[in-house]
Amino acid sequence: MGSFSNWRKKECVVLMVDDDHEDIMLIRDALREVAPNIKFKSLNDGQELLEFLLNIIENGDHSVNTCPELILLDLNMPKKSGFEALEEIRSNPDLKGIPVIILSTSEIEQDIKRSFEAGANSFLSKPKDYDELLSQMKRTMEYWFGVSRLPSFNPAG
Repeated sequence: MGSFSNWRKKECVVLMVDDDHEDIMLIRDALREVAPNIKFKSLNDGQELLEFLLNIIENGDHSVNTCPELILLDLNMPKKSGFEALEEIRSNPDLKGIPVIILSTSEIEQDIKRSFEAGANSFLSKPKDYDELLSQMKRTMEYWFGVSRLPSFNPAG
C-alpha cells in the first residue's frame, strides 16, 4: 500500500509524443495539477522519439531527468506515425521494456487492435474536456506509478 499512497511524491519522467501543441500543453498542465513531481517532456513525432531514445542509449545518459518511465504516444503524426515508432521501440531490445500508452483522438476499433498488436501497454482516447482529462491523467498516473511495478530503463544493464 505504501507505494500506491506515495505515487504523487515520486519523481517520474513522462514523455509525450504528439504533433498537436495544444494537446501537449493540456496534458502537461493536467499532469502538473494531479502529479506535480512528474517530469514532463514532449516531442513532436515518432522520428524525434526514436532519435531521442537511441541518443540516450548511445550516450549512456540514464539519469532520472532523461529516461522516460512512461511514454504517451499519439498515432497520427508526420515523419513517423505512432504505429511505426511503437513497432521500432518493441523491436529494440534496449527499448522494448518502456511502457507505452497510446493517447489518441481515434476511437476506431482497428486502431486500438493495431496498437496492441504493435505492443502498446494501453490505449486511451483523448478526453473531450479538461475535467475529464484531469480525471483520466490522475487514474493513469495512479495506476502506472502507484499500483504497477515498472522496470527501470537501463539499457546498459
